[in-house]
Amino acid sequence: MMLNRKKVGHRDRKVRVILVGHCAALVLLTTLIGSATVVPVSAQETSQIIGDVVAVGGVEEDIRLCLREVLNTTLPANFEPVGLTVAENLDANPAVTMWSRSSLLVVSVSPTGLRIHSTLRALPSGVDPLAAALATRDGEASVVELFDAAGRTIWALNLSTNDVTRFEAPADASSASGATRRIGGWFRAHRILDGTDVPSRIVLLRPDEVLPPADLGNSAVAGHEQRGIGRTLHLRSYSNGGFILKEAAFPFARVAFARDGTETSRSYPEPHELSRLLGESDLRYVIATPAVNLDGAVLSTYVALRSGRRVSALTLPDSKSTRYREIPGDHAFLGVLSKHRILIGVRSGEPYELLFFEWRWIDQRRSCDELPTQGGFHGSL
Repeated sequence: MMLNRKKVGHRDRKVRVILVGHCAALVLLTTLIGSATVVPVSAQETSQIIGDVVAVGGVEEDIRLCLREVLNTTLPANFEPVGLTVAENLDANPAVTMWSRSSLLVVSVSPTGLRIHSTLRALPSGVDPLAAALATRDGEASVVELFDAAGRTIWALNLSTNDVTRFEAPADASSASGATRRIGGWFRAHRILDGTDVPSRIVLLRPDEVLPPADLGNSAVAGHEQRGIGRTLHLRSYSNGGFILKEAAFPFARVAFARDGTETSRSYPEPHELSRLLGESDLRYVIATPAVNLDGAVLSTYVALRSGRRVSALTLPDSKSTRYREIPGDHAFLGVLSKHRILIGVRSGEPYELLFFEWRWIDQRRSCDELPTQGGFHGSL
């Protein structure tokens, strides 16, 4: 794996689609160049679990979000990411877990010296995971779990021994449209397609819960035509025990859930603003990335599949308004290492690249260009 700190010039890039979850498309990223030192790792509270834990904080309304790329690394040849999760609450360096149609890649980041260590493994034959998560067990080696919705199976891959263990998933797993790993097991999100709810009903289940028979019959268990972007729900967990969910397809609902699975809020982007900035009149040809939490603000990326144009949407805490910005290039933002204040993205190409961005809030009246760049480039949202 090649580590890159600085690049000069540009190269032609084809617009490509990253499939995330179960046939859900994400985006392609371009470059914010820079060099900096990643924030040192602090002592971790637990060595137990798991990915996509994001912190809840607070920022002021009259601020601007500045991003600077601090690290990028080339992914293995022919590795085309399907999904990405992060793990930061481990008693080790932060890690990014990625998977393609045939292999699994775990990237560990050492903040000292900006070092990258990666582990590439083949997926079990026939497995098409809805989600993956890195876990550790006391006294044992790192294990990656794969939530195989179609096979109603949870696979555990030991990265040290290459041993594979198979566990039975809940009976309703094949109808899940989103999943995330927390202490105690896998939480699942299901879209209920009974046609009686406007807007559509989304159910979040704990590991020990199953869909009631009435809902199970309306969740398109065998409805392969319901799969794809329209079915995909990007599910992430908060450090306070709650969850945030983002629809990959129109109308792009963002739903917050409490620790017990109760829906606490739901919001939608402004469709006319998305259409205007993306130059796309039919939002069925637009996809959304997972919602990323930055100090309580929520960042999403929307991508027009036919043109490749993309727009960021930033909603500040307790704000009823959202800032929309056209993104210059092929960027999207997919995860966050909140304790290190690092935003994660992927840049498409041959090969793909994994990107790490430092974020900072400044007064809205200032420009990100005023910040020291150390020879790099700042982006503003």
